[in-house]
Amino acid sequence: MVWDQDCHHHLRNVWFKAMENALTKRLNLILKADLEEIAPELRVKTSFSAIARAYDKGFSRNANYVKGFGEDFAPWMKKNKPREEMYHVYNAQGSRHDLCLLAAPAIYMNRLSSVEYMDEILRLPKKRDNILMRNLFVVLTSAEMVALSRLLTIIYMSMCLPLRWLAAKTPDLAEYEWGAVNMSLVLDVFKDKLDYLVLNPDKVLCKSFMMNLFKQFLVKLPPMQEYWDLIFKRAQQKIICRHTGAVMVRLADVQDEAFAPKNKTNRRCSPRVIELGTVAFVAMRDDMLDVRKATHRYLSCFGLYRSWKGCPDSIKKMTWGMESTNDYSESSLGGTTHEIVKYGRIGHHNAAAVSDARRNKYWERKSENKTKNGNKDKKENGK
Repeated sequence: MVWDQDCHHHLRNVWFKAMENALTKRLNLILKADLEEIAPELRVKTSFSAIARAYDKGFSRNANYVKGFGEDFAPWMKKNKPREEMYHVYNAQGSRHDLCLLAAPAIYMNRLSSVEYMDEILRLPKKRDNILMRNLFVVLTSAEMVALSRLLTIIYMSMCLPLRWLAAKTPDLAEYEWGAVNMSLVLDVFKDKLDYLVLNPDKVLCKSFMMNLFKQFLVKLPPMQEYWDLIFKRAQQKIICRHTGAVMVRLADVQDEAFAPKNKTNRRCSPRVIELGTVAFVAMRDDMLDVRKATHRYLSCFGLYRSWKGCPDSIKKMTWGMESTNDYSESSLGGTTHEIVKYGRIGHHNAAAVSDARRNKYWERKSENKTKNGNKDKKENGK
């Protein structure tokens, strides 16, 4: 028998894209009058993916964008705000649908320092014409954008991270009687949690509820519990960036500021976070239930054979340890893209070859070389 299914990474990203589109539409309505007053040449948008790309262009130290200021921001931080807590800026290149979630923690946690830097630089005559900086200054000083970044940071930690881990680690969990069909059970649980959040949107700010959406799987899967404990582990010692002098923020610190903010502006935006949360949860749930989309085939409420309740136990057992994603095909493309982004003018065939060599661990294979006396000498890892 052949078992076929959709990639659960792609399924998840489709809901997140629907969520971002719904949030963008709502914010366009809320901020319609304000957006009309902003100079059109600044190209200010409420789409968080657009904001993430602009922030990466501006504050990333890769210097991939000629009008970026990441190289100037680093020494400014070291001089004016040493030991300030900062979260690493996410590389926003590409077209990933969960980009808005991956980039949210950096924008939310670094906002205050970024605004202070831009406020100082934009007062200089030669810097006033930097459209990218003016764009980011407008966006990062908006209370609605603060609320949006806070909401997406919470969704990233409570929903995106566990869903990504479960989808990616499914082939390694056969000993726990876990397989590809179990991901349908995950979707059932997630859909039920969304139903509850739609009726009780204030729970989005409840740490104990949001961080335990998938508690039953933490109990069933010890490796997932180990992962959860590791990424939210409190720092035993501070890690200081040698370029900026900033203290690198861990997810445990992001979690604290997201659910119990110390910053006044972050606290004041709580009502807006709840309002936008309702929009986000409704959009994700509706997209999952859309019969034109693939996800509905995995939900038990539709009773189809790929769902947890509609699938026979024999097939569930057969899929223990099977892949639930198409990572094998995506990894070759992602590796090639990484080489192109890293080295710029590298040829596509060269980038693909490096990606293929790394993926197949060519450089980790043992080799046999003949010595001077004609005997074969085994060499490991190129030594």
